[in-house]
Amino acid sequence: MTKDSSLFAVISDIHGNLDALEAVLADIRQFPVSQIFCLGDIVGYGPEPAKCVQIVMDKCSACVSGNHESLLFVGLKMLEEDWQDCISHPIQLACEQLSKPQIEWLRSLPLTIRIGTSTLCHASLHEPNEYHYIDEISAADLHFAAQKSPISFHGHTHMPVLWEKQWKLHKCYMLSEKSIKLQSRKRYAINCGSVGQPRDCDPRASYVLYSPEDRVIIHRRVAYDIETSIKRFKKANLAVENATRLITGE
Repeated sequence: MTKDSSLFAVISDIHGNLDALEAVLADIRQFPVSQIFCLGDIVGYGPEPAKCVQIVMDKCSACVSGNHESLLFVGLKMLEEDWQDCISHPIQLACEQLSKPQIEWLRSLPLTIRIGTSTLCHASLHEPNEYHYIDEISAADLHFAAQKSPISFHGHTHMPVLWEKQWKLHKCYMLSEKSIKLQSRKRYAINCGSVGQPRDCDPRASYVLYSPEDRVIIHRRVAYDIETSIKRFKKANLAVENATRLITGE
């Protein structure tokens, strides 16, 4: 990557974890980042949805809707009847915390956005309103069939991986903290992992940087004050598992 390359940062699945989000933004400031893009699920699971939404509104150039944003608009009765407490209670908390302008902003978010040669989405581009996981080859195939750009960025699984397609061959790699040069003859679907609820057995917050000029991906892991975050979860009376899983990243 050249010294003067401009980067953009991609974050996803913040899930109301203010401490993780602030740590990631501090890490981003070390780099020549021109724009930050968010892939949704700002709310859900965590205790600070309104503060996290406001930060994304203020700091991100573009944002798509995640499945937890969609839950804000299904009605509290349906939440209580159809979803476990670990999901329904944080959404109820978000409904209480969020201001009217924040709610309207979340309601207006698109499911996909095209940014140059990249497409932003929360989950699969195949039926994006259904929020399918890209977690196996068949799902990746459906996603790539709908992907019209060379590169896409997604979240949803909370697993930082890179899907690569050339002709009919698919490969999937776990992202490490080594930079990756993307090849022009291949197509890619890049999962940037989760800021606030990692699920790959690494408790550090996860996000990616990308240089369109050099076609280089940089995966970042950021340590943050998990104990302070857990105290916020407990103070909000959220499900214990939502907090304790932060310790192991599972």
